[in-house]
Amino acid sequence: MNQKALNPDGQSELKINYLNSYDEGRPSILLIHGWGSSSGIWANSTGKLALSFNILTVDLPGHGEHAELSFNSIDEFVSELEVCIPVKSFSIIGWSLGGIVGSLLAQRLTGRVTALVTIATNQSFLANPKSPSGMVRLDFFAFSDALSSASLQNQITRFQIMQAQGIETAKHDCRCIRSLIDGVEFSLDGLELGLSVLEELDLYDCWQNLSIPVMHQFGQYDSLVPVSACRSIAENHKHHNFQIFSDSAHLPFISESEKWQLDTGKFLSQALQDQKIDKDSIADSFSIAAKAYDELAKFQHETGLKLLELLPNKEINRLVDLGSGTGFHSGSLRDNYPTAQILELDLSGAMLAYSKRFQAAESPEKKLPIKTLQVQGDIENLPIKKSSVDLIFSNLSVQWCDDVDEFFNECARTLVIGGKAFLSTLIQGTLFELKYAWSMVDTGVHVNRFESLSKLQQGYEQAGLVLDNCYEVDQIQYFDDLRDLLKSVKKIGAHNMNPKRAQGLLGKNKYKRFSKAYEGFKANKNQYPLTYRIVYLELTKRS
Repeated sequence: MNQKALNPDGQSELKINYLNSYDEGRPSILLIHGWGSSSGIWANSTGKLALSFNILTVDLPGHGEHAELSFNSIDEFVSELEVCIPVKSFSIIGWSLGGIVGSLLAQRLTGRVTALVTIATNQSFLANPKSPSGMVRLDFFAFSDALSSASLQNQITRFQIMQAQGIETAKHDCRCIRSLIDGVEFSLDGLELGLSVLEELDLYDCWQNLSIPVMHQFGQYDSLVPVSACRSIAENHKHHNFQIFSDSAHLPFISESEKWQLDTGKFLSQALQDQKIDKDSIADSFSIAAKAYDELAKFQHETGLKLLELLPNKEINRLVDLGSGTGFHSGSLRDNYPTAQILELDLSGAMLAYSKRFQAAESPEKKLPIKTLQVQGDIENLPIKKSSVDLIFSNLSVQWCDDVDEFFNECARTLVIGGKAFLSTLIQGTLFELKYAWSMVDTGVHVNRFESLSKLQQGYEQAGLVLDNCYEVDQIQYFDDLRDLLKSVKKIGAHNMNPKRAQGLLGKNKYKRFSKAYEGFKANKNQYPLTYRIVYLELTKRS
């Protein structure tokens, strides 16, 4: 089936193709091929994906069906492509150059793209200080300078050989590539545009700004985009996911087609789900941890003390501590606001009961009666009247929200005009070492998801809250033993609460692979690091 899509003025000649029959009940995937190829490259690699997804493809400028189309820049092509895609929401899978184009498209269509998978795509195709694992520039220019109308087909054939070399199935894969794009037409202008993108573009900023789930896939023996790029990208983009195909070079979707389809489909399906955090599990988890929490939660306490330093020195009537836990900061809040009514609100009844029973009778500095009220509730659905709160204090609780937009809406609803919210929360980049190490083991969900700062910004702005202060900091803990590191996360009740989290015992082989992957992060006297990325926000309700 061929879909010729038109932009609003009816001039676009871009074509979007479906590889299977469109079904409104299925989610959609847009596949974008690489340099010197066409959408036909996907023909043998989508059978299993097509059972669960609508599969759409598009040819790059100067390639295949778009051999006669020319654009001044890749941005111009992406701008036209974004108005031509005939589905409301979709995931993107981009291979090599297609991964670059897919990334740019995902950045433009943040509200429509649900996930991004890049295959053999480096942050920068050519080596630079931020992406040292890129191709050597002299090698690239030797290849690009040799491209001409006369040598066009020879250079494409040469490139096909480079994509498969280094693996046992190299000859088979080369024959497969040739058969899949046999008879495909190319234009010199389009090929040169693709090479200019590979030469010039660095995706660092683009990938930093993406708040959707992202998976980077690599082949173990890829000579064009070496597997070492995976580690480099993991350090720069700590909120992304990674996978290495052990029997592949530049073409894992061909060399390991079944595994690639299974793992990619699983990742995209997980991304499509609401990923609602299991709040009952969170409450139970923190309830179990309640008695030992204050002893173990030094990190949380330190973060709360920094948040306390931001509070204004003025009289207020009513203050709410959202996600109050054991009430550790209630005494300091009383010192700051001697006459205010202080409400502790938490999801865990055990935490609140502990606070009520063991809370100190007097505040630490002014020795004032603390006298707080405890209410069990959800910070996304506050049991508090409209415009009744002068100040909201919330230390490391927002990351447990299923929908941060609802949280900010509730803050705006309950605050008085001029009321303020002081928040600290974990954002993307938190536990990135754990996430990377697990991604080297399997495609399961092992680490809680954390929102990006841009997503938080979107939430509080839409709620009508104004930002007065914001700063971000990485707090790194170090451990001599990897098992102690894992226990530290679990003992404070902050372990994995995603509904798709891996269940059951961890086998020895998996743990060995996990441990080996984590070894690469060792530093600071050969210790294992664990990063928490924290953002502090001061917000005001102006009207």
